[in-house]
Amino acid sequence: MAEAAFSVDGKYYSAITQDGRLRIWDTETNVLKQEYTPDLHLTSPPSCLQWISATQSANTQKGGRRKSISEETHHVALATTSGKILIYSVSQAKVETVLSNENSHSGITSLDWHSKYGLYSCSKENSVCEWDLQSSLIRYKYNVSVESKNKHGNIRAIKIVPHKQNTAARYLVAASYQVKLWRLHDGEATIIKNLGHNAAPTALLSIATLNDVCWLIEGSQNERLLSFWDVTISDEHVPQMNGDETPHKKQRRKSISKAPVTTATPTYNFVLEDAPRLVDVELKSEDGATRLSLAAATRSGVVHYYGLMLNGSSTKPIKPSVTIQVTSAEARPLPLQCCRLPPNGDLLLGYWNGPVMTFERVIPDLKTKTQILIRGEKEAKKKGKHDGKQGRENETSQVTYVEPLGGVARKRATPGDKVEVPMEARLANLALDVKGRSKSAVSQNLTKLLMQGLHSKDKG
Repeated sequence: MAEAAFSVDGKYYSAITQDGRLRIWDTETNVLKQEYTPDLHLTSPPSCLQWISATQSANTQKGGRRKSISEETHHVALATTSGKILIYSVSQAKVETVLSNENSHSGITSLDWHSKYGLYSCSKENSVCEWDLQSSLIRYKYNVSVESKNKHGNIRAIKIVPHKQNTAARYLVAASYQVKLWRLHDGEATIIKNLGHNAAPTALLSIATLNDVCWLIEGSQNERLLSFWDVTISDEHVPQMNGDETPHKKQRRKSISKAPVTTATPTYNFVLEDAPRLVDVELKSEDGATRLSLAAATRSGVVHYYGLMLNGSSTKPIKPSVTIQVTSAEARPLPLQCCRLPPNGDLLLGYWNGPVMTFERVIPDLKTKTQILIRGEKEAKKKGKHDGKQGRENETSQVTYVEPLGGVARKRATPGDKVEVPMEARLANLALDVKGRSKSAVSQNLTKLLMQGLHSKDKG
């Protein structure tokens, strides 16, 4: 299930937000190019997306003219939880076609597209549909559910496996708790290879091809491991039908009804820091050997880059050649969200710099294990902020506070502190001003003393 993806040429990056909106960025200018809000995006939000470039669209009449999807324009297939697929045109900024299955409204869990085989979708009912974009109808529907006592869950990811065999059959990898390679032919789905198990139903799949060899990169949302599988379609996977070079009668009946199921083991395993978020892989031929380049963005906000020459298989997990991190000048991490391997050999990264999504091309430094990129605000802006703080400190030092007339300067007491009166204030309060007293008060005091003496019966 892909909630974010790059376009085929890497010019655009699209993602589904938490509130069900589709956002598309231009990776060359770092500009949010478009934002689309589907109808009922809160009740039936988008579940996954897939970039396509279809040759033709559905037959739509507008102004007496027939519309068609051009190969040169970019389109996004946006699947919803209500079972519909919206074909969104980036050039026209609107939905051109809506694909729907009238017999089922089950939510779509995964999409995949190939220029040779077309658009495929998988629903919660574990049914894979092959769509005809010209008529907006389903060409074939396949059941890829597996009845087992063990938990298998719903199919959450599919990937088309290209091949060069002379057959009309299609080959597809479907992943849940179990990962299997299926052969789709004439409305029937047959398992031809078991590729292992996952710790979680949500899987992440990516395909890489070189010459006649096809490889699958598979990861899970709860595993810190990427598995590398050989899914090359050979002659033994091609169905034998009537009209071909007919083998023995028993062998022909066996090949038509049931294909030989094999259990494969991963050729390589790659270790991650955290569960993968987005994966991209590329294969190149160098001096007769095959070089693998793998980039994986993790949930922890780093990107792992692997550079490896394929030679046999290895049971030991492979560590990253370099781990790339992005941070600000104040040592504040800027989490990496996506990565892509362009054909020119560098690495395209995308990260959040505050509210802005920033894309940057870097060259992996294979001389070190950790490559830290310091990004963010420039030094000039920092100096301006520092000067502003210094100016505010100077302004506060020049302020004179007004005190009450004849009073004592008091500081604002903080809660819990003891209030202490200065010694000068205490002496001022204790000083006796004899001159200021009136004489009448003294005479009244003497009269009271004499009266007390007369009334007292003191004989002495």
